[in-house]
Amino acid sequence: MEPFVDKHREELIRKVTNVDPILEDLKDLLKKENYEYLKSRQTSKEKMEALFGYVSGWNKSYKDRLYELLKKHEEEIIRDLEKQERGESELYFIPSHQYHTACTHPKFTKQLTYQCVLSNFLTVTYYISRLNWWKSNTSSM
Repeated sequence: MEPFVDKHREELIRKVTNVDPILEDLKDLLKKENYEYLKSRQTSKEKMEALFGYVSGWNKSYKDRLYELLKKHEEEIIRDLEKQERGESELYFIPSHQYHTACTHPKFTKQLTYQCVLSNFLTVTYYISRLNWWKSNTSSM
């Protein structure tokens, strides 16, 4: 079975922003000069790209440790990727008269993307961290 961090390498590089605490927790696995190089990178993406340069040579137990640290420091991203692996969709069908309310409700804290297609229903693809409001208000659909 392919390790989680290998399977989701590109998404992790793109989405992980809380890199410094992860690097701090990995300090004992990294050579001092590698750690300093990673810390010197300017952006989270650059740090993650450089980190994955080292990760590619790691054994499964080191990769599993990185996975655990990602769960600790980037819980929402890991949860979303795990849902994706299980085939849980982030696609919802919203009647057009409810579209504005769904898109502008303040409990949607991470409305990262949406695509709209008009027909009988407005299809909206959301990638959102908190869906509690949505689920509780759409149970009658």
